[in-house]
Amino acid sequence: RAVRFPRYRCMAADPAVRSPRRSAGLTGFTERSIRMQLFYRPPLAALGDIIPFHDGKAFRIFYLRNYRNNMDAEHHDSWDMLTTTDQLHFTSHDTGIDAATGSVVYDGNVYHMFATVFKSRPMRNCIIHATSPDLDRWSVTEDVLWPDGSIYEEVHFRDPFVFRCEEENNRWMLIAAREKGVHSSNWIC
Repeated sequence: RAVRFPRYRCMAADPAVRSPRRSAGLTGFTERSIRMQLFYRPPLAALGDIIPFHDGKAFRIFYLRNYRNNMDAEHHDSWDMLTTTDQLHFTSHDTGIDAATGSVVYDGNVYHMFATVFKSRPMRNCIIHATSPDLDRWSVTEDVLWPDGSIYEEVHFRDPFVFRCEEENNRWMLIAAREKGVHSSNWIC
């Protein structure tokens, strides 16, 4: 479905700034008095964790779509993709992959998605691998990367980021993980 972003809308928080005599110029506007709506929000859902990707033709903005209190048989959380060539007109597409943050890469033949999955019984995370020939049809592969349980905590093993290491002529994956048994009040993962 096509999504058109509205032109920038400004709403001054201060009623004096909204008055006709003040709206003719920028006098009286401060950073605190203007609130701009510059973000996309999917219908009935929240947008989270932007995962940008450019394939040489179009920008593809993957994100996590979360329906929160609006879930039903037709509305489920998943990766969604916005596509644009001009940064004004976007097309939305559901990938059908129910997972959390990750990354997308292209190897010249196939697109690869790596994403976090949260398991509840027992509580642990894993990294899944999905492939697509065209960014429209995704299939989850049998490849699953689990934390070893001896070095890293099983519930803090997430957010894979795949990048090309030129020196090795290969792709590497960074994973956010917490070392087992190390607890701190200022931990990140």
